[in-house]
Amino acid sequence: METISGRITYIRIYEEEGGRDWALSLSKVFWYLICVLFPISLFRFLNDYFGLLTAGLGVLILALLIRFFGPSNLVMLDELLSRIFPSFRSAIRLGRIRVHKFRLNTKEGRVIACILKGALVGAGPFTGDTVTLEGVSKKGMFHVGRGFNEETGSLLGIKAPRSKWILLGTVAIAGLNTLYLAGIFDESILNLIERFLERVK
Repeated sequence: METISGRITYIRIYEEEGGRDWALSLSKVFWYLICVLFPISLFRFLNDYFGLLTAGLGVLILALLIRFFGPSNLVMLDELLSRIFPSFRSAIRLGRIRVHKFRLNTKEGRVIACILKGALVGAGPFTGDTVTLEGVSKKGMFHVGRGFNEETGSLLGIKAPRSKWILLGTVAIAGLNTLYLAGIFDESILNLIERFLERVK
């Protein structure tokens, strides 16, 4: 990453349509996979330990729950978390992001066009502020990753979207279902059930 310092001489703030949040898009794909794997895993578990009738009844109850409450409420983890914790909802996914576009005059006399996209950490930059910025130059524009405002003593950066944690959760759930269907946890589950039955007796 490059580092530049200077004074802001012009700034324009506006909103524009953002791109797609690929982490949330991939999480939806994994939830569709979980929709297939989980009923099979549930049937296998109930059939192995409680019999075929219980397994069929369990899958039927699951199907009724999905029918009554709607699949989007049961299988879209990113939607559920976004409703419970609004800060999880990415501005890029909603389609509107704030853009700070400004010119920076460096001590060497250079004029650099800078752009800062997304929700900010700390106070926003203003005309006349002296800042130190880190970022990458692309096509004649300096894309700011983070920085420091020497006038206000505040950090200048973009809030990282939390959608990657949601994707990690969906991948983990899909992975656990896959491992269970492969028989990886059979011995461990059997031992837990035996210990539970011994304590009940």
